[in-house]
Amino acid sequence: MTIEEFFRLPDAAGAPVARFSLWVAQHEVRLTQAAGAIRSPKCDLEPGSALVESATALAKVRDSFIEQLDAYESREREMKELFLKGECKAGALDVIRRLASDLKAERLIDYLASAHWLPSYAFPQDVLKLRTLQPGIGERFRLERDAEYAISEYAPGSEIVVDGIVLTSRAVDLRSKEMRVRWYRACTNCNQVQDADDRNELGVACHYCGSKKHLPQMFIEPKGFLTLHKDTAPAVKFSRLRPPASSRVFLIEGAVANAFQHHPEFSRTTGTTTGYCKLGRLFRANSGRERKHFALCRFCGRTLDKTGDHETPWGSRCKGSRVIVDLVCQFTTETLQIRFDTAPDVTNRPLWTSYTSAFVAAAADELSIPRSDLDATYRSQTEGSLKGELVIYDRVPGGAGYVFQIRDRLGSVMLRTLDRVANCSNQNCDLQSSCYTCLRTYRNQFEWEDLNRQIVADWLSTIF
Repeated sequence: MTIEEFFRLPDAAGAPVARFSLWVAQHEVRLTQAAGAIRSPKCDLEPGSALVESATALAKVRDSFIEQLDAYESREREMKELFLKGECKAGALDVIRRLASDLKAERLIDYLASAHWLPSYAFPQDVLKLRTLQPGIGERFRLERDAEYAISEYAPGSEIVVDGIVLTSRAVDLRSKEMRVRWYRACTNCNQVQDADDRNELGVACHYCGSKKHLPQMFIEPKGFLTLHKDTAPAVKFSRLRPPASSRVFLIEGAVANAFQHHPEFSRTTGTTTGYCKLGRLFRANSGRERKHFALCRFCGRTLDKTGDHETPWGSRCKGSRVIVDLVCQFTTETLQIRFDTAPDVTNRPLWTSYTSAFVAAAADELSIPRSDLDATYRSQTEGSLKGELVIYDRVPGGAGYVFQIRDRLGSVMLRTLDRVANCSNQNCDLQSSCYTCLRTYRNQFEWEDLNRQIVADWLSTIF
């Protein structure tokens, strides 16, 4: 079933979505019992409330689909008028029609999963698409990535290799809306980030450590990316332009101060505390190649060298102004913050980079799960202090409860971490460096020069 068949056919009143609320009400007792039978004792969501919320949330998903489709159809009507005046090419009209057609034909299960209405466990979350506007190409591919990686791999200017050809992203998909711009400051001194609707809210210095090194920067959270309708798709070359690297992940909202508790596996003299947050908010930014940001049209999303009259990605004319922004992805998941009174300052980048890598690998070993299901970052513990804290977060969409298990088995995970940095099984691995056996992964490839087993081993030895 397509999303048009579910949300709009045969009409708004008779579409299957219109009958969902009634169906839930008619079967409320049976559905509540069934949901209650499979609910985890740790889950604080009541089945009855969940059923009511499911109907409310589905209505919001429908409204989002209709809004997006209306935007495409409105753009098509505008371009028809321009075409009759000779100010728009027929090819541009075809592109807009195909975008609307592709949206209506999308599979229902894919759309509900990406909208987070279906249970998100094992489904991709916050997926961003690269829509190919070239005739004869867009129908062949379904290019989508998790937003955290898409803001780099699909960022305007990036080359994407698929089926023997090279596609180039050229624009942010604004879905026929004016770009919404906000502000942020990411401080590499304390690894804290703040965001705001207005630049003045961020002040002249970092709210946590007072550093004035980093100025506030405008950002957008893209909904997708576009190629240009007139671009060619050349055959794959021997190499391609690598996408710009994104920033490290920052924790922007985690456990509140009174949620931190002493961990029973460690003596109180070590000052080991942990703070759990069910809906921790994390933040990753892409500032473009050489941190030169992205120059985009505020109205059509295309990359621009200068402000002025230009062609949109689909071929019509646009007079939108240029804005300089970063691309940002924000996502929520379960987080665990781990603090030690003896923790080094966050300014010691090699130690914290090495420690986060070693801890994630050790935790995955302890829980017998793939290393890719967990990740970590670090930041200062409190305002006015540079003492660092480790932040572990669940990478499984919707969360799998791994951070809970890490908190319960923290002592064992820490011992495994110490063993990993002190005793790499690769005899050729230098203690002052790292290798794939101990710390290196494809994901941390941009930090390999900072990875050092020795400094982590020396610090952890003072805890045990």
